[in-house]
Amino acid sequence: MCPLIDKSIRKQVLRDLLCGGKIRAVLATSGTAPVGWCTYGPGADFPELQHLFPLEDSELREVWTIPCFYVGAEWRGQGVGTRLAERALQDMAQEGVKRIEAYAVKPSAAEKEKIDWRFTGSARMFERLGFCLKSTSHPFLAAYERLV
Repeated sequence: MCPLIDKSIRKQVLRDLLCGGKIRAVLATSGTAPVGWCTYGPGADFPELQHLFPLEDSELREVWTIPCFYVGAEWRGQGVGTRLAERALQDMAQEGVKRIEAYAVKPSAAEKEKIDWRFTGSARMFERLGFCLKSTSHPFLAAYERLV
């Protein structure tokens, strides 16, 4: 997952995956400067999520996920993440996706454990976008689901 790999390696891995057509993403820019991005795709494309919130084998291609966001510090709190998620949802709708999962850090866990998993998105953002709470079985992440 994003925070477990050195930043420079993450950037190169992401670039390689995007250029190789192995993941889907949307990019937010200000002029020509990137200010944020969001990855999304079938659950099968993100095998590292299987140990967090497992899907049945039959669901891996059917259920799509929004596992990761990045918004530059100076752009946070301005709705960039929401706009990225909205665009990803539009793209998934065009692909005919019927079920989408997303993940948010539990605020109480973040405070207690001093962890920063905000790259997943916020519960409030997903709820505003029509997602419903699906699972809180993970120690500090909650899974959200949206049916289209």
